[in-house]
Amino acid sequence: MFWTFMNPEMPEKPAPEEPKEEDKEIPIVYWAGMVLKKGQIGKLMIDKPINLWTRADGKLKAVRVLKAGETYRVYGYDGKFGGQYSVGGGYFVTKMDGYVNYKTPSKEKLKLVNP
Repeated sequence: MFWTFMNPEMPEKPAPEEPKEEDKEIPIVYWAGMVLKKGQIGKLMIDKPINLWTRADGKLKAVRVLKAGETYRVYGYDGKFGGQYSVGGGYFVTKMDGYVNYKTPSKEKLKLVNP
């Protein structure tokens, strides 16, 4: 509070949000160099530059181009627009051989974070 008074252009930061009660029971599970998150079904590795999309009114809108070497958590997949992976936050990546590589963890690891 003192610093905010002395330096008013810097707003006070809120305290970090406490984990939800149902998430406290989920163990930390590591898979292929990343922590598995609740709802995650796999990961997507970008092999060649490819668009990141949002969907609105039945159409795709490009957000940005993903770069080779980037990795994203996957939370779902559907057949729309030729097949797309949901990478969370309303963003999608189109399934294109040679551009993306999708991997899934073992069923045992998935059960630990998605009971």
